[in-house]
Amino acid sequence: MKTVYIILVVLFSMGIQDIVSQDEDSDVYSGTDAAARTTVTSQKISTMPQSKDSVMEIPKLQYYLEPVQYNVSFEVQQIKPARLKIIEPLDKLYSGYVKAAIGMYTTTYLEGYYNSTRSKKRAWGVNMLHHSSLGNIKDLGVNKFNDNYLGGYYKHFFKDRTLKASLNYDRNSFHYYGFDATNPLIPSVYKETADTIKQVYDLVSFHTELKSMLKDSAKLNHLLDLDYNFLNGLAKTNEHNLKIGANLFKYMDKEEIGAEVMLDFNGLEQNIPSMISDSIGDSLLSTSTNNTIFKLTPYIFSRGNNWSVKAGLGIYANIGTVAKFHFYPCLEANYSLFNDIFIPYIGMTGGIKRNTFNSMRLENSFILENATIQNTNQKLKIYGGIRGSVSSTISFNLAIGHEEIEGMPIFGIDSTYSYGNKFTVLYDTLSRTTISGQLAYQKLEKLKLYGKGEYFVYGSDFVWHRPDFKLTLSGTYDLVDKILVRANIFVVGNRQTYSFNLIDGVEPEENGKYIYSLKPFVDANLSFEYRYNKKLSAFINFNNFAGKKYYQWTAYPVQGFNLLGGITLAF
Repeated sequence: MKTVYIILVVLFSMGIQDIVSQDEDSDVYSGTDAAARTTVTSQKISTMPQSKDSVMEIPKLQYYLEPVQYNVSFEVQQIKPARLKIIEPLDKLYSGYVKAAIGMYTTTYLEGYYNSTRSKKRAWGVNMLHHSSLGNIKDLGVNKFNDNYLGGYYKHFFKDRTLKASLNYDRNSFHYYGFDATNPLIPSVYKETADTIKQVYDLVSFHTELKSMLKDSAKLNHLLDLDYNFLNGLAKTNEHNLKIGANLFKYMDKEEIGAEVMLDFNGLEQNIPSMISDSIGDSLLSTSTNNTIFKLTPYIFSRGNNWSVKAGLGIYANIGTVAKFHFYPCLEANYSLFNDIFIPYIGMTGGIKRNTFNSMRLENSFILENATIQNTNQKLKIYGGIRGSVSSTISFNLAIGHEEIEGMPIFGIDSTYSYGNKFTVLYDTLSRTTISGQLAYQKLEKLKLYGKGEYFVYGSDFVWHRPDFKLTLSGTYDLVDKILVRANIFVVGNRQTYSFNLIDGVEPEENGKYIYSLKPFVDANLSFEYRYNKKLSAFINFNNFAGKKYYQWTAYPVQGFNLLGGITLAF
């Protein structure tokens, strides 16, 4: 143990010597005492404080996917494409239509149409009509008739114009049956031979029209039309009527400035029949008349928010054996109140009205073959009224007018060329005041009602066969588009007439005429139609169901109650 202690002392002494022997330039301070301590100079480390952000940045992770392909099989199934209903679909149109019926008095009726369907470029169609009856009205002459019609039309739609054209043929066959078949003074050959009192008229008519629809107000808009009618009668009556017209207008600021131009030529050839006192037969005498009407009406049409006014001047030339010029005012004005609920209006006009043999025989089929034809001069017509719409379903029109007329046609009884069963055309200068009213009601397509009444006051004592009033009522009711009901009622007032035969209770005039009045009559018609589907239907008409055999013209009673039934077919 002692040995170990000695070794430690020696080693410690050797360590102290090493420390003492260090370089004096060192930073070591050394003491000399036995208990001396040695202190090493410390050095301060210069370190500045630093702030550390607590947010840690997360590195982006990247993945790698090993591509693996799998075999997949599938089947495609078809599905219906979706359809959007943007607008209501248009109703299907049928090209053909046929209506056929048969009824009392051995009446047959056939009507047919065949038209093109919808097209943006053109439209065309043909139509025909047959209507005949054996009549069988007792104690009169043969009273059967046969009417036939065939026609066609074509329309072509250009970008800014429309062209129309039509060609029609009418054939009307009838008999002058308005005489007493029991009268012994009438020859039996006249009463028993149908051809003696037979009349046939053939009419060919052509119409064409070109109408512009220019959107540029600076351009001249126009409506050009041409009409030609040729009439041929069994008694060698030939009439040519040609009419060429134009309406030209354009807009200048807010005004419309225009003019209507028309040239109307009429040529008539008539065979003068034998007088009734002579033997029955045709005369070799004939007459020919030509007449031309020229019309020029410049006008200015102006409108505002609630009003409109049209002012112009009518210039007419009536050219026959001599030329006569006439000038007429042309004025129309209206004002809208309460958003078109009431629209008062006034007007003043006049003009030369073309009378043709064709227009006269369409009004009265039983006129003489050599009836005198001349034009009517409407010297002045003043009118006013109020029209409007009380609601979306009710509209009305009330008016009053006064006319000064020169050469108004009226129908008198002829006793020179017939046994009172033909009418001559007379002309009178008179005034006429007309009070009229119209009322219409419509609720969709289900119910439609219409009424019109006219009351006439003539400034002459004897205006033959012109009624003092007329009333028309009509209505249509559609029950669930299956049953369609139609009704029409016509009421005609008193009409003055005369006869050369004895009339009970009537005293004769100095000229041998028995002047009396034809009683008012009511003609009521009712029809029912059952629509099996959109193509097929059946109908029945009750014509003159009141059964009144009234007189439309002197000595000409109409058929009484007449039942007509048939079917319609669309294809």
